[in-house]
Amino acid sequence: MENVACTNYIVSLAKQFAGVSNTQETPIKRTVPMPKRPKKGCTAICRADANGNIPGNLKDGVPLFTFGEATAANCPMAVKEAKRKATHALGMQPKHIGCETAGK
Repeated sequence: MENVACTNYIVSLAKQFAGVSNTQETPIKRTVPMPKRPKKGCTAICRADANGNIPGNLKDGVPLFTFGEATAANCPMAVKEAKRKATHALGMQPKHIGCETAGK
């Protein structure tokens, strides 16, 4: 019985890393969408991925990635704010944060 529980847990983790939730078998989109260009400034959308290499970092029932979006006067400021929002929404130590920007 213990092996079955362990196997189910491993399958659950594999589905999470593949972007499939436990309640549905359709993949969750992980691609970072290209933001719409604002009239002034820059918009950034970032995806923060949870770090599975840190023991105890992953939490049950929480997505392994989240998105953050920000608009600022320039792209470096927009990216910094979008990364902060994505990391805060993730609630765990991120391993990687990828971003897309639009604007100047």
